[in-house]
Amino acid sequence: MAAVIDRLFVCLVHGLDWRLIDAGVTPFVHGLQRTYPALRIRTQPLTDHLGTLLTGVGPHEHGMWQVTLNRAVTPSGILGRLPDGLVTTVQCLRQALRKDYDLPAVPFRRRRHFNLHRLKYVKEQADGDDLGHIGPVPSLFALLGDRSRYTFAYSDREMHQLGKTLPTGDRALEVLETYGLDIYQHWHLDQPEKMRRALMAMDRCLREAHERCQTLGLTFLLISDHGQEQVRHRIDLRRLLRDSGVPEREYDYYLEVPAARFWFRTERARRTISELLRTLAHVSVRTWQELRAYDMCFEDDRFGELFAFTDPGHIFYPHDFSHPVGNVFMALTQSMMRPRLLDGAARGYHGHLPDHVAEDGLLILADRRFQATSPGMKLTDFAPTVLALLGEPQPPYMRGRPAFSERPRGAPIPAA
Repeated sequence: MAAVIDRLFVCLVHGLDWRLIDAGVTPFVHGLQRTYPALRIRTQPLTDHLGTLLTGVGPHEHGMWQVTLNRAVTPSGILGRLPDGLVTTVQCLRQALRKDYDLPAVPFRRRRHFNLHRLKYVKEQADGDDLGHIGPVPSLFALLGDRSRYTFAYSDREMHQLGKTLPTGDRALEVLETYGLDIYQHWHLDQPEKMRRALMAMDRCLREAHERCQTLGLTFLLISDHGQEQVRHRIDLRRLLRDSGVPEREYDYYLEVPAARFWFRTERARRTISELLRTLAHVSVRTWQELRAYDMCFEDDRFGELFAFTDPGHIFYPHDFSHPVGNVFMALTQSMMRPRLLDGAARGYHGHLPDHVAEDGLLILADRRFQATSPGMKLTDFAPTVLALLGEPQPPYMRGRPAFSERPRGAPIPAA
């Protein structure tokens, strides 16, 4: 790739679903993808893709994927004998005071079996230095050093305010990550008019960022790592597990909104729960070895022995992120989550198996000098793509490849 970008500004907008982009609601993004090279991103069965995007390797290498099993568990003591509701309430109150305290809704008797590997609370306070390594793997920010900057915007309002000063143009790479649209969809995807206004607001923010890029002579890159599907059905997996007749001491489980993972201590638990999961409608079951089909090449079952993924439009509820105290607190302190006050089940979600279009991401490079090298890309292609655009060498540990090449003079721009 002969052409090189001097300075690149990346807007990472979680949850900007390519299916919702149209000329009436999102005119700027709609025009952007018709004017510049745009391609789809095939994702992984994750809810948080940041680690993979920044390192160019999967979670089996950078290690950031919710939890692993702690096989050296000490006796639970008095906390293990207290009622789960009491313990999780105290844990939720603790999280309100300490943002680095994670997964408070998981009862202590199960939580102590896990090593926690998440990015959620790192992101809200992180800068490029904090994200220099994801687990043991150097990220784009480590490779570029003080030539890069990372900024996080929790809400659309924060993004609009940051858009008045970002990009600054003083770094080779500036990344602005915004989580607001994704959160808003979790709780409002069933309300079309509210979603229309949220998408229009995001479209305006992106237009303003692009205009500032043009003024400063930067190249603008927009990436969304997934869409969302409206929730239509809930599966009470906790009740089904209780009714299975298998004592909980015979297995461990971790229950996310779109996925559950299990570790078994007895053959009875393995057989009974495996059969239960495979009989459930709208649930797909995978072993840890079968996740290799999604570029998640684990060497053992630390992250889970057996996985159950709901189909898009279906979720597990209740789950290990649901708690009455947490729902009330988040609803009262975060206007985007106000519906949690009446019902703690999400209205939209993602993180299912990436065989459904709801999981597809979107990348648009606003630079006519380039063309896409293929119709689509993987999450692991993003970091190599950024390095190639900036004329930087790709480290040998990165698994992907650049998604763009220099456009031959006069070549047409394909539609997204």
